[in-house]
Amino acid sequence: MVFCKVFISKNFFKRTPSIIYKKNFHTSFLTTNSQLLQINRPRKRRHFENKLFIRNTHYLNPLPYTTEEGLKPLFSASSLLDLYEYQGTLIEELNKLIDDTEFRDSSIFEIIGKTAQVPENALIFNHASQAWNNDFFLQSLAKKSDKDLGMGTDLHERIKFDFSSIDKFKEHFKNMALGIFGSGWTWLVETEYHVLCVVNTYNAGTTLDVTRTQEKDPNNHPQPTSFSSPFLSSSSKTNSFDGIINRPSPPPSIKLALRPPHKSRFTPLLCLNVWEHAYIKDFGIKGKENYIDSFWDCINWEIVQQRTLQRSSFM
Repeated sequence: MVFCKVFISKNFFKRTPSIIYKKNFHTSFLTTNSQLLQINRPRKRRHFENKLFIRNTHYLNPLPYTTEEGLKPLFSASSLLDLYEYQGTLIEELNKLIDDTEFRDSSIFEIIGKTAQVPENALIFNHASQAWNNDFFLQSLAKKSDKDLGMGTDLHERIKFDFSSIDKFKEHFKNMALGIFGSGWTWLVETEYHVLCVVNTYNAGTTLDVTRTQEKDPNNHPQPTSFSSPFLSSSSKTNSFDGIINRPSPPPSIKLALRPPHKSRFTPLLCLNVWEHAYIKDFGIKGKENYIDSFWDCINWEIVQQRTLQRSSFM
């Protein structure tokens, strides 16, 4: 057996880490999970399993911003670290759940697709989907002081066209997020017909898979079925998705692509974490509305724009 030492400079974590995408990896990184989670966090927090180069497992995606000062006014430093540690927990548990299973060599998208309609794999689906949603949310954020990350002209015009104005888009997005009674996610997505609309998913529901999107609040619609209209036309200027496309589900044997398939009815562009644990610490139990308002000050619109331009290969 050959052993080698890996030297990591003290300045390594001060720079934005590069992200490497490989087949069968959600995100590959040259450090252990525990090293990632030790960045700017209290020593009392527990360490994750210390393994280097674990074969075909999923790793924490490094954040594209520093965490010392948080992401004010959205997250304090403590809350941001809590959310990042929560992401580490999801990844750690997912790795344990898929170990010695048929999903060990699968990408995160393959796992979501293969487990979405299998009740006995619900725990695996929930961890995989929640991890992807939470990572997508964190990667969409930026510090308020980053002036170069504002909304580009192209995206600005598209939002104005589909929602009448930026203010009406923000109001509609906010109302959708406030309408989640419990835990979930609010998304800005592009439909397969290139129309922008706002979608809610509940609990660990995701926009990636047709069968488990959960546009309907399970508290109000306990038995969701297929609906007729695929989306509201852009002329309505409300653009909230309230139906399920009547399209046959792909056979379980079809292997999903590493990235979201082009024929998926939604391309997610932006999302807001509306789980209670995301905002209660900083905003209090009645602070959901203030939390949503603060979200607009911490969005990396440059990333959102890139996702619209790279529909078939975003992220």
